[in-house]
Amino acid sequence: MLVSPLRTCFFLKNFFGFVVIFIITAIIIIIIIIIITIFIVITVCIVTAIIIITAIIIVITIFIITTIIIVITIFIITTIIIITAIIIVITIIIVITIFIITTIIIITTIIIITTIIIITTIIIITTIIIITAI
Repeated sequence: MLVSPLRTCFFLKNFFGFVVIFIITAIIIIIIIIIITIFIVITVCIVTAIIIITAIIIVITIFIITTIIIVITIFIITTIIIITAIIIVITIIIVITIFIITTIIIITTIIIITTIIIITTIIIITTIIIITAI
C-alpha cells in the first residue's frame, strides 16, 4: 500500500504542530518553574535575613542589659566598699581620740595626785619642823 503524498503532508503537518505545541508548553512550564523557584529563593532569603537581624538585635539587647547590670553591680559594690571604709576610718579616729583624751585625763590625774601628795608632804614636814622648833 502506498501512502499518498497528501496524507503524508497532512500527517507531518499535524505532527509538527503537535511538536510545536509541546515545545511551547514545555517552555511555558519551565518559565513558570523558574519564576516559582526565584520566588521561593527570594522568600527564603528574606526570611533568613529577618531571622538573622532578629538574632543580632536579641544578642545586642542581651549584651546591653548584661553590661548595665554589671555596671550597676560594680557601682553598688564600690559604694558599699567606700561607705565601709569611711565608717572604719571614722571609727579609728574616734577610738584614737578617746584614747588620747583618756591618756591626757590619766596623766593629768597622776600629776594632780602627785602634786597634792608633794604639797601635803611639804606641809607635814614644815609643820613638824615648826612644832619641833618651838
